[in-house]
Amino acid sequence: MKTWLGTKDIEFIWHGEWSDPELSYMGRVIDYWSIEDFVCSEMKDEGLDYNDDGIFRKYVQEHEELIAATIIEFADARAES
Repeated sequence: MKTWLGTKDIEFIWHGEWSDPELSYMGRVIDYWSIEDFVCSEMKDEGLDYNDDGIFRKYVQEHEELIAATIIEFADARAES
C-alpha cells in the first residue's frame, strides 16, 4: 500500500497517466482531485499557501483525521446519489 503524503492510513492509488488517481480510506475510494480541492480550500480559509508542496504535505499529515472523514463523507454521498 502506498500511503498519501506520509499519512498512516490513506492510500494513494495510481492508475497511470491516462486516468485520475484516487484516494482510499477504510474501503471507500474517491477521486484524488476532489480531496485535493477540499484540502486547498481548507488551507486557503486558514491563510496557508496551498501551492507550497512542503506546507501542503505538512497540512495533510496534521489533518489526516479530517481528510479521512471527508473521504468517507464524499464516498458515501456519491454512493447514495
